[in-house]
Amino acid sequence: MNPQPDIEEITLPTQTYRVQNGRIISFTDGKDAMRQAIEKILTTARFSVPWLSSGYGHDLDDLIGKSQEYASAEIERMIKEALSADDRVTSVEVTTPVELDKTTLFVKVSVVTLYGTVESTTEVTTNDA
Repeated sequence: MNPQPDIEEITLPTQTYRVQNGRIISFTDGKDAMRQAIEKILTTARFSVPWLSSGYGHDLDDLIGKSQEYASAEIERMIKEALSADDRVTSVEVTTPVELDKTTLFVKVSVVTLYGTVESTTEVTTNDA
């Protein structure tokens, strides 16, 4: 019987296009690439882009028409679920939502990745007025 060869697990690089104002301007890697990936996940509704996997993006649009209390309770779960789909993310902390007005909640997100911690923010519209 032949012994099984050792299988070494490797982490692929994060090199990707750097996008600024909707235009590709160069390449980026590491923590900056993660910052861009997090921003894209938080601004892309799940199923809104046909060629992306069904696990990519957020479900925050499901909160439209819901009460602010309900939205506040669900935002953390939804953001953690969206960002945790990326295997480079190790943990996600979401602050308690702050009411900006009667239809908008604001949250800060701290994402620990393989390349360092990335801070981000997002606004969630509930149209609860």
